[in-house]
Order: sequence, then structure tokens, then C-alpha cells
Amino acid sequence: MDERLYWIWLQLVFGCGTRAAARALEAMPPRQLYEARPEQLEPLFGKKERDKMNGVTLEEPRRILARAGRLGCSVLTPEEEGYPDSLRHIYSPPAALYVYGDRQAVCHQPAFAVVGPRAPSEYGLRAARFFAQGLAARGAAVISGLAVGIDAQAHTAALDAGGVTVGVLGCGLDVDYPTENRALKRRIADHGGAILTEYPFGTPALPCFFPPRNRLISGLGRGVLVVEATLKSGTLITAGQAVQQNRDVFVVPGDIFSEFSQGIQLLLRQGAKPVAKPEEILEDYPDYQPAPPAKLEESGAGQMTLADAPAKKRKAAPDYLGERQKAVYEALSAECKTVDQLAEETALAIGDVLAALTELEIYGLAEPHPGRLYSLA
Repeated sequence: MDERLYWIWLQLVFGCGTRAAARALEAMPPRQLYEARPEQLEPLFGKKERDKMNGVTLEEPRRILARAGRLGCSVLTPEEEGYPDSLRHIYSPPAALYVYGDRQAVCHQPAFAVVGPRAPSEYGLRAARFFAQGLAARGAAVISGLAVGIDAQAHTAALDAGGVTVGVLGCGLDVDYPTENRALKRRIADHGGAILTEYPFGTPALPCFFPPRNRLISGLGRGVLVVEATLKSGTLITAGQAVQQNRDVFVVPGDIFSEFSQGIQLLLRQGAKPVAKPEEILEDYPDYQPAPPAKLEESGAGQMTLADAPAKKRKAAPDYLGERQKAVYEALSAECKTVDQLAEETALAIGDVLAALTELEIYGLAEPHPGRLYSLA
């Protein structure tokens, strides 16, 4: 008998994201619970729980496993090697995880969650792209909730960097939610990432399912980066769960007058670490030595060039760039240049060049390298 049937049965009986399943497992393993006699269960469970245990058979778990097979999905339980270790010790570890895509992606380390509101500011979108792209390019997996807004931007940026990203749903894998991200889900699954949920097939996307979902977003990673958050944002729930799970919380500083920064200011007062670039997140993990996005080598002329990286073509300068930013952007190339070189080519003061480079980094248009060198991102 496939042992996964009993874990799915446990999930159906006690639900997702509650302590009930964990308390049941303290009594005995899922198969023993299913096969236990009434007199064995009576001292351990109330009448309502016993009635539910007796009312759920293995027929529904069998249907779930069969549907997973037809859809090409994996079903992971805590007994299996492929179950992510990062979730084994969180509050109410999922009894079953449903995965579409590369099941190894859910165990990728290091991993960091990038979260924020569904209707962010333009600054928030740019910051999410800058950080997610930088983390992915340096070998870290990017975790988010596949919602519109910051989530979608983080997933997309990670994919654009050729990295790994995992989307965590608050509904069944077969539920088309949100419809705006239908193509993004396929792209994640087709490019080495994964879509994950603890909710069985057919579970609708109800508001009550998202707070439990958030504990998986924070639990999968080594830390959570909050890009923007209002004081009533569900993003703060994810940050709070990260603290409970002994995960690190990072925040992107923002405009003190913006409502999207009010939650950030609260997290800062509670000890979150402000960061301005991806390296400031990774530097907190000495056990992980990230590879640079591209290998730097010295050419015969003594100039640093990007080796082993695809040639980068400059796109037309975005309309939102100011004159100073546009001038520096157009002076950048795939080859690294010093700040002095850029100042000479643009006829700008070094201070103005540095300010423009910082802004272009946030927009995901410039890439910093050791030795105060810069190239196109």
C-alpha cells in the first residue's frame, strides 16, 4: 500500500495549517491512526474528531493520487526524501505537498522569500525586480506567493536571471487563480522551478487559506525580504511567521511618507535588517559563498570584462529615466567600466554618475562588480 494515502487521509481529516494534525501524529503515525480500533482512539480524540476520522476513507486519497499522476504532479509527504527539510519543523508541517514542475526546486538552498502587496508602487515593482534578479543570478532560489504585483514581479525577475523560483499557492494546483498569472505558472514549471501547495486538487482560493499558505512561503527560505507593506498588509503576516520560524527578515527602505512604507517602518522598529542590494542579504550567510552572476577576468589590456556570460544588448532607454540616468545608461556596455570612465564619457560629475548608477541598479538596468566597476544588467 502506498503510504502517501494515509498522509493524504490525515490531511483531509484534520485540514491544512492547524495543530490538529500535529497533535494526532504525536499519538501514532497516519497508517496506525487509520487502522486504529475505536477503543484506541477514544482516549485520544473527541467525538467530533473520531466521527470525522471514521467518515473519511482511502477512496478520496486514491483519487487525489490518480489525478496527480494524470497531471504530472508530485505528492510529497514527510516520510519521503524529497520533502523539504526546511518545512519539517515549522508550525503544523504539511502532511502532503502537491508539486507541479521540478520537485527538486522546493529543496533548493539557499532560498529567500520576496513578498509585498498586490497593488504596489512603481518603486516597489522596480525594487522587487532588482532584488529577485540579483538573488537568482547568484544561485539563490526566489520564493513567493504567485499573486499579482510584487509576487509576480519577483518570479518573473528570477526567471529572467536564469534562476530557480517557487510559487506557493493558497488553493489546489488545478485551480486557475489568479488567472493573470496563468502563463507565469507554466513558465515557472517549464524552466526548472515549481508550483507548490498543501491544498488538495479542487480547493478554491478562499481568503482564509492564504494566512496558512504564508507560513510555507516564509518556511521554505532562509529569510524573507519585504519590499513594501502597509500596516494592514497580509505581507506583515508572512514577516511575523518568519520570526516565529527563526527566519531572518529583511526590508527595502522606502519613502517615509508613503503608505507602502508604514509596514516597513514597523518591521524596522522590530529589528528587521534594511538592505539596499542583494549582496547585503547574502553576506549574512557565511556558510553560503555565492558565485558572481558572471565570472570576471582580466583582458590583455588590463580591462575587466564579463567572461562566460551571454552578450548583453542595450535596450532603448526607458521613458521613466531622467536625463542624467539616461546618459549614464547609454554609456554602459557589456564590458565593465569604471566610474571615472563613465564620468568622462557623459561629461557628468562623479557624484552625479554615482547617484545615477544607484538608481539604475534599483531599476535593474546596471550591474555592480568588485572594484567599483559597472556594466549593463
